[in-house]
Order: sequence, then C-alpha cells, then structure tokens
Amino acid sequence: MRIARILGTAPGIPVLGKSHSALWCKTNGRNVLFDCGEGTAQKLLEYELDKDVLDAIIISHLHPDHIIGLFMVLQMFHLQKRVRPLTIYLPEAIDSVIKMMNTLYLFPERFEFQITVLDISELKNMIPCIEPIKNSHLSNYRKFIEEHKVPNLMNSYSFFIHTYEKRIIYTSDIVNTQHLTEYIDDSDIIIIDALHPSREDICGIISQEEKLIILIHGLSDELQEALETISHSNVIIANDGFQIDVEKN
Repeated sequence: MRIARILGTAPGIPVLGKSHSALWCKTNGRNVLFDCGEGTAQKLLEYELDKDVLDAIIISHLHPDHIIGLFMVLQMFHLQKRVRPLTIYLPEAIDSVIKMMNTLYLFPERFEFQITVLDISELKNMIPCIEPIKNSHLSNYRKFIEEHKVPNLMNSYSFFIHTYEKRIIYTSDIVNTQHLTEYIDDSDIIIIDALHPSREDICGIISQEEKLIILIHGLSDELQEALETISHSNVIIANDGFQIDVEKN
C-alpha cells in the first residue's frame, strides 16, 4: 500500500532533472500535498494525483522553492475542471497570497471548485492526524525584518503525520533537529532536509537504526563525506518520485 511519494527533492537552487519541494501523503483517507515547489504540477500529472485527487495543500514556509508551484497547480486544476473543494494551509501572509492569485488572474470566484485558504494553526481542528511543529528555519531574517519593518512573521513548520500504518516526520527546511526531539522516538519514517542542518545533527538522526531515514533537499559536502564512512543501511537519498509503501496487515 502506497502511503507517500516524494515529488520534488531539489534544494533552493534549480537542479537539472529535479523538481522543487513537494511531498504527497495519504493519511487517514485524505490525500495531502506538503509544499508545492516549481515542477509540482507536472509531477502530479505524472503520478495521477491531479484534478480531484488532493484534499489539501499545506505550505511549510514561503520560500519560492516551496510555494511558487502552487499557482500553476491551481491553474491546472481549473483547466482540468476540478469540482471537489480544496483547502490550502499557509504559514503566514494569507491575504498576500490571495492577492497574488488575483494578480495572476487566478480568481477563485471563477473556479468551478471551492478554495478555502486557512492558517496552518487550523490544521489541528481540520486534519488532526497532521501536527505542525514550528521550526527556526527563517530566523536568520530577523535583523533585516526588524530594520526594514516588513511584515514577515518568519513562520516555518515541520510536520508529524499519523497515517493508519506509519508515523512520519516531514521536516521541510530546518536549521537543526532540536524542535523534533520529542517526536523522533514516536516516528517510523523521517523525511529530512539533508542540506541545512549540521553533519552531526543528521548523523544523530541516522543513528536511529530502527527508523527509515529519507534524505531530501540535497546533501552538504560534510554529510556526503560522513555517509562514506559510517554504516547507514536505514538511509535512502531520495530522488524525485521515490515512493513509500507499507504492507497491508
């Protein structure tokens, strides 16, 4: 039984042959897309997840490689004549994202399907099997934001996902793994940003040999060197399209 597929694994810089961040997961009967980087629309087509399959799209943070594909996905759904309602969860700037949709002539009122845009804080009420975990990925912007008095909230999230079969951590982009400490023991699968955290941080996760560790978003040079010298049979460096399957009981 397929419970997840990693649709995009590229880091912030474009990489030939790879799409940017996107993860499809089936959790308790809902089809959810985490992040929506460039190339996501094509991946949804490739794996037959387009039109009326998705129930919700959840954006972890507003870096372009995690949200810029959203507008093409919405246009695709509109042209495909999607009819099922779609809920989009954003970490901040809901009004600004809706304004951008209107700027791009993606007027929700013209769609044949209903779009509801909510703050990620609403997830606990709407999809209780997905828990957002705030992380510090955007904290290095604080000085600039304060000096220039821009309204950005620096909200960025990882997610703890309960499926019928497995418990999954999807980190999205992170500085370190400190915010995940209380979740790691309860997880079966950890899908982790392997570019930004330190080598020691990632190797500490890898040492959890009973868990499946899936590395995404590129590898730092230091981590690449470490992987050449340590045992890591529980680790997969994922490419676009990697799927996570479990056996039915």
